[in-house]
Amino acid sequence: MSKLKFLFTLGTLPGVAVGLYVSQFYTQNPVTGRWVFLPIDRKLERDLTRRVLKTWGNKLVLRHSSVSPESPMFQSVQEVLQKLKEAYFIELPGKLKLLSTEEEFLYLLPTGDVFVSTGRVRGLSQNQIANAIAHEIGHLHWRHSQESIAYTKPIALLAAYSARHNHHTTELLKSYLLEPPYNSTQEKEAQEFAKELLTKAGYAFQETMCLSSLK
Repeated sequence: MSKLKFLFTLGTLPGVAVGLYVSQFYTQNPVTGRWVFLPIDRKLERDLTRRVLKTWGNKLVLRHSSVSPESPMFQSVQEVLQKLKEAYFIELPGKLKLLSTEEEFLYLLPTGDVFVSTGRVRGLSQNQIANAIAHEIGHLHWRHSQESIAYTKPIALLAAYSARHNHHTTELLKSYLLEPPYNSTQEKEAQEFAKELLTKAGYAFQETMCLSSLK
């Protein structure tokens, strides 16, 4: 082998190694067939979420008063959420926080914790609430939010690894958990997942509810 060929081979090996390592974090979505890069596994994603809840979650609760678990509205949303969780094949052990405010928001986090405003669910039937939550579970299932991580793939993997032990890295990554921008393809994937989940839970699919803006 000539010196030039040797140097060329030596120079390409690191790139090949990085490519092979990064390829392990791709998965194919069965709805659309597209390949998606997911650098954070479900366990780490839940660990990150628990840390975020200690800051962002507490601040959100402190800004608004919590609705009593004894109230009819809370029990109605809780019943829907429980049915959907039972129909979903991955455990979602988190709790429901129904917050009294006319702001309209619904946050479903990887831990299964749900933060929803009274302004978002007031006047809705249980079937309508189920459609809204099921659509969010669809986004959660496909881990769509990870596609909004604004780093190159090797850096994203490094950040994910660092976040296991570094609070500052968690803060850098938290935005993808809370306000991910979903595109039309992701909405379609979430919608198809919601259809199946709603059927299992005994609810009827309503497209307009699934595609409404929730956050």
